[in-house]
Amino acid sequence: MSIRLLADFAQDIAQQGVRIGGIVQRHSRRANGTHVMLAIDVATGQEISISQPLGSGAMSCNLDTNGLAEAAAVVSQALRNKIDLLVIKFAKQEAAGRGLRAEFVDAITRSVPVLTAVPKKCLAD
Repeated sequence: MSIRLLADFAQDIAQQGVRIGGIVQRHSRRANGTHVMLAIDVATGQEISISQPLGSGAMSCNLDTNGLAEAAAVVSQALRNKIDLLVIKFAKQEAAGRGLRAEFVDAITRSVPVLTAVPKKCLAD
């Protein structure tokens, strides 16, 4: 399931009255051409930057851990609000036991259904 399809589905079922929470990820480019990753709160539409500007030519990961922590707080709050469905991505950070992995566990222990998208490169994880 693509990220865009996941976001559209989340929006559609929310309009049908399903209490939904969580985040979807969106990638875009700034005017200067740098790559930006955003976590979008599916309940409010709030955009959270989860990438940090490293400058042109940077080769390291540009994941912003502060932004990721803010996204995790959005997911945790959604779970406390007793949602019907959690939408959350599973990618490289979660496969490594970081990222939003704890929020996945929290949802599962609360018996909240989880809808996720997993990149092909992370399927084995």
